[in-house]
Amino acid sequence: MHGPKVDVDGKMRKTYLIAIIDDHSRLIVHARFYLSEKLSFYLEAFENAIAARGLPRKLYVDNGAAFRSKHLEYITASLSISLIHAKPYMPQGKGYGKLAVM
Repeated sequence: MHGPKVDVDGKMRKTYLIAIIDDHSRLIVHARFYLSEKLSFYLEAFENAIAARGLPRKLYVDNGAAFRSKHLEYITASLSISLIHAKPYMPQGKGYGKLAVM
């Protein structure tokens, strides 16, 4: 989700909200604005969420390139976390993020 533009070294940069939400309680475990949607930022957010609440059993993600990476598959498999991708073009399964920020 796009966030506000911020000044970085005199240049206005777009930001992206990355949020990790507990599906059962709807608790926002971690949320922060980042300057990119790169995998490294998602992994930082996921690491912060794990530090705050422990390992999840499942990770439900979008179909973006960062979530389709072999690196993310390896990390989740090594932690015994099921990686579940949302069905393409099915917005019904991706409403938590929008719900959480409204």
